[in-house]
Amino acid sequence: LFGSATGDEHGDDSAAAERPEGIRSMRILLAEDGRVNQIVATNLLEARGHSVAVAKDGQAAIEMFEQEPFDAILMDVQMPTLDGYAATAIIRNGEKKSGRHIPIIAMTANAMKGDREKCITAGMDDYVAKPVHSSELFAVLEQYAGGRVAPHAPHEKGATGESSPIPPTDDETDL
Repeated sequence: LFGSATGDEHGDDSAAAERPEGIRSMRILLAEDGRVNQIVATNLLEARGHSVAVAKDGQAAIEMFEQEPFDAILMDVQMPTLDGYAATAIIRNGEKKSGRHIPIIAMTANAMKGDREKCITAGMDDYVAKPVHSSELFAVLEQYAGGRVAPHAPHEKGATGESSPIPPTDDETDL
């Protein structure tokens, strides 16, 4: 489950440490149909200093992606109207024409053997299993920020942001 905001064994559900130096603020499109999941992920990412736009399903994600620049997409795999696999295929097809590439990171409760490979084969750049640990999410997501080399062609960069005012901590938040 992604939606239950529970702290890990450290007992704290506050956001993880502020963005490391050299990691710029990112504009993130969160494609997620669960309202609680949307709130938890948005609060966590914004506390880290990123900005978030939420799409309730894959179709809405495609429409938002076509209208606004984003640095990355966090894509739930199972959504109504249009699932994450189909949305990713449509985005990747459009990229063939534009020459752009946006990192798409799958976030899914499907954590069985082969699920990561299925997401990568579907065109996603990376994979985070639910329940998502904040440190894992940030490690995967932020490798695409600050001029870090992505596995595919570079994506367009957004504006540079300042560090989050949240003090560093060893605590980790689960999504």
